[in-house]
Amino acid sequence: VTGASTVETLECEGNEVLRNVAKGAVHVPPPPHRPLMGVLFDLDGTLVGSEHLAPLAWAAVLREVGVCIPAGSEGDKEVAQSISTPAMRGSAASAIAQHLIASYGIGTEHSSESLAARKRSVAVEMVVS
Repeated sequence: VTGASTVETLECEGNEVLRNVAKGAVHVPPPPHRPLMGVLFDLDGTLVGSEHLAPLAWAAVLREVGVCIPAGSEGDKEVAQSISTPAMRGSAASAIAQHLIASYGIGTEHSSESLAARKRSVAVEMVVS
């Protein structure tokens, strides 16, 4: 507990222990250990740095739909450059898919939603394996 207003409020209440805690004179132990109540999975790079997988997953999806992407790191870099433009950063997967459809001339048999769903599946496979 910090701040002069907090200390003044506590002094008005006349609570000696709280006043000493506010002044930092008393050690307050951490809360008791609690059992694990849940697990959080992060696949978008918010908590775990997985953003490097996005271009790899998009390149794999593009290859699956017949786009001629060079194998290996050169092809992955090409896709990474395509989706890393300032206009694309932070975009939803469906918007990136629309961009890739236009950029690579992907036929209308592949929707942005289906490509985005496949990219998510490929990315999950990459994280798991």
